[in-house]
Amino acid sequence: MSEQISPPTRRRVVIALALLGITSLGCGAGSEIVEGTVTLNGKAVPGAHLTLQPNDDSLGGPFTGVTDMQGKFSMGSRGDAGAGVPPGVYELTIKTAPGDEAEDAPATRELIPAEAQVRALEVPEGGLPQLDLQLTSESSE
Repeated sequence: MSEQISPPTRRRVVIALALLGITSLGCGAGSEIVEGTVTLNGKAVPGAHLTLQPNDDSLGGPFTGVTDMQGKFSMGSRGDAGAGVPPGVYELTIKTAPGDEAEDAPATRELIPAEAQVRALEVPEGGLPQLDLQLTSESSE
């Protein structure tokens, strides 16, 4: 004897499967760990914003992270730092001053030297579990 599923139950099953499919797409095929520290002249850089912009649009992104008081960070998709990053080639940007300041906001001095703000970075299969970005600047504080 065949048992039929009621329309409300069927609708719930379809919605649950659709949501599962959407969340699976957002995770990418294998997210790798990208974490480490940012130092400037040997000192931790708290509050640095890191952004990985993929060279290949199919990787999704951008992927972001922010350093804590010890300069440590973990990267993932926006809103989910630490969730990982798909393997691939990226442009890494590191800044301490927000780029989209409001006109009435007080100006924040950028601590990261211009020549150290942007670099190419490859995330291999297996990830980068300890990416130590040891930056230097002529003017030390």
